Amino acid sequence: MDNIYKPGLVKAPTSSLTEVADPTRLILNAVGRGLIFAFFFPIFVIAGGSLKLVFLNFLALGSSQAGLMLKFQALYPLLAGIAVLILVRQKSSPRRAAAFLGIALLPVLVLLLSEEVRMAFSSLGKDITGGFSIGLHLIVSSLAIFAMLASAHTIRIEAAHRIAASLAVIGGGLYFLSLLIPVKGKFLFLEPFRALTLNDPTGAGVFIVAGLASLASLALMIYAAVTCFQIQKQEKDKHKEMMGKRIINLWVWHLLVSGMAIFYMIFIGIILGKSMADALLVMFVTALIKFVPWILGLYLLIPLGISEILLTHPSLSDRQDQIYRQEQMKDNNDVSSQVSDDIVFGDQEP
Repeated sequence: MDNIYKPGLVKAPTSSLTEVADPTRLILNAVGRGLIFAFFFPIFVIAGGSLKLVFLNFLALGSSQAGLMLKFQALYPLLAGIAVLILVRQKSSPRRAAAFLGIALLPVLVLLLSEEVRMAFSSLGKDITGGFSIGLHLIVSSLAIFAMLASAHTIRIEAAHRIAASLAVIGGGLYFLSLLIPVKGKFLFLEPFRALTLNDPTGAGVFIVAGLASLASLALMIYAAVTCFQIQKQEKDKHKEMMGKRIINLWVWHLLVSGMAIFYMIFIGIILGKSMADALLVMFVTALIKFVPWILGLYLLIPLGISEILLTHPSLSDRQDQIYRQEQMKDNNDVSSQVSDDIVFGDQEP
């Protein structure tokens, strides 16, 4: 019997693993196209007192002074985008999910092995406490976001997924833990309050905007983390799906609020600088258009890859385990039927 999915999901025959849900396919297509777009999109730079349009990736690839690592990073969005668009046409499976994770993590690993990053780590090593706190906070907060997004995306597709609900709790707990990790002796969640008390020499309310935006962003993420703890308490799948969508929406709004605040602060800094303000603003906007789909695209591949593993691995998904058992029973029945036919209707010696 065919496995019938809920509305909004792709129907998968029993002969294959579950196909990726429509939202996942849309996101993956957008990520792949965004990476290719980021490779080709040029940015404006200031050269000789005027704006100059530069195809940054081609410039790095054609420069004799650029090292191998820089050329690899310049070419990578094109390679990664093509790979994602090819993979998205394949059936969803743990192997494909692992490929997505590899695509996202490979440039990070290459960057960590570069000489520039090793020098940066060595300079941080002089301040052992500060360097360790920065690294620890970055790791814990990143794991929290990945766990929250992966579990939320899984639950919005398969609401009854028990492991995803547990992962949501882990993600929420890690996020609260990250708030309690001091960075160079300061708790980051207290910094927005401090920003509201600073004197603003610009008169443009930069610190007030930064403080309020940071508070709003913090409140959105705390709400998302609290929602992660509430998923397991829900009995109806409909409520779980709503909470999964809510977590993702809260994270998106958190990005938008933070991004708008950063944009405002940079905009005010450029305008107050007066010297070539228009040129600097154009340069900043083109750089933003180029690097957001590049960085955000690779970032999203991690929770999407984790989610696909949860949804497609038989030992992790109740639905996949049920499909797998049905297929095994069907195969066993076919074999038994064939054996019976051979016994009853098989050739006999005269």
